[in-house]
Amino acid sequence: MDEMPNVTWWEETKKLGSKPGLESIETLLRLLGSPQDEYKSIHITGTNGKGSTSAIAASILRESGYRVGLFTSPHLSRWAESVNVDGKDIPVEEMEAILGTVRLKVDELEGLGVRHPTHFEVLVAACFLHFMERQVDYAVIEVGMGGRDDATNVIPSSVSVLTNVSLEHTAWLGGTVEEIARVKSGIVREGTAIVTAAAQPEVINVIETIAAEKNSELIRVGRAYVPIPSMIDLGSQGFHLVTPKGQINDLRIPLLGTHQVLNASCAVAAVRYLDDPKINEEAIREGLKKVVWPGRFEIVAWKPLVILDGAKDARAAERLKETIKTFLPGLDVFTIIAVSSDKDIESMVRSLADVTGRFIITEHRVKARTATIEQIEEAVQKTGVPYEIVVPVHSAIESAKEMALESDAILIAGSVFLVGEAREYWHPHSSRSG
Repeated sequence: MDEMPNVTWWEETKKLGSKPGLESIETLLRLLGSPQDEYKSIHITGTNGKGSTSAIAASILRESGYRVGLFTSPHLSRWAESVNVDGKDIPVEEMEAILGTVRLKVDELEGLGVRHPTHFEVLVAACFLHFMERQVDYAVIEVGMGGRDDATNVIPSSVSVLTNVSLEHTAWLGGTVEEIARVKSGIVREGTAIVTAAAQPEVINVIETIAAEKNSELIRVGRAYVPIPSMIDLGSQGFHLVTPKGQINDLRIPLLGTHQVLNASCAVAAVRYLDDPKINEEAIREGLKKVVWPGRFEIVAWKPLVILDGAKDARAAERLKETIKTFLPGLDVFTIIAVSSDKDIESMVRSLADVTGRFIITEHRVKARTATIEQIEEAVQKTGVPYEIVVPVHSAIESAKEMALESDAILIAGSVFLVGEAREYWHPHSSRSG
């Protein structure tokens, strides 16, 4: 007998794929009593960094004394990671019960002439209901994909964040950065604010236009909030932050890379816009220092150094390359790589080749999303970097450990799915909760 029938039912909805439109999720939430209206929320989108920014914002709010819900996707190892309250993932038993409630309302949709919600839409509804039941004060909600048409875009957010924009999911979001910026800016609510670290003039023009249409404030990292790097080591990095209310000195964050300073600055700008006296400088300082976000330049072993990074596209791979050059100059690096099939594989491999002495090509287990060995091999061959092919992921890790000296580094990168699978090698029962 299935002990988790509602979880099983939900898992089976994966076969429905993605469906356009918000009618199904809006109707489902209305039948559930509109739980998303029961707490304040921050909505976060962007091509890269939206998960990190969400985790940072949630950490600051927790350190301000609030009960905080955090919704992120995709998960690294376990779906429970996506629904988190005060740093703890949702217990499986609670998810089973909540999905039972959601399932009853889903059964009512057909009679209303509304399509069956997708796997992601059911997850979103269950998450919002869980946050209401746990009586969170704030919810930090990461967009699944895009913004305007995403299932999360039903919340009355107090402030929105668009971390940055580059080409991604072009079949869904559009073929230019302007089109993608327009879709992502669709999360802005009337009379609120949007925070962004985007810098391209054409992207800023789009965001400015939409902010004006929504009578919302545009807050730019790099203009209103200016981070000044101060120190770095393999444990954390420090920076000062110039803000409209004065400079905050000597901030530290355990997430490495200059892009994480921008993400942190976006998070600080967003929570400061809330104009809440409890969200003070000390809460910001402690929230940054205590943030937990695995799989982003995460060190899981030291001899040899093993780094996990979910760099999932060309821009993230380029940033990862720069981070390695900054933090690991001169080290011999063995890179275990697997990539999702919808990415610019050649650009990603080219960036990582600049800091890689040998590639180990593998496949992650999400077969519907993974690029073939042949696709990655073709890109690697063009770089001239030596390589071998080892599957599955755990065998690739063993192979890298056999080749690497204690003074070398092993980098595991190219996909969140790869990193989640690899992380289980060192943390068999872990999750993202802190």
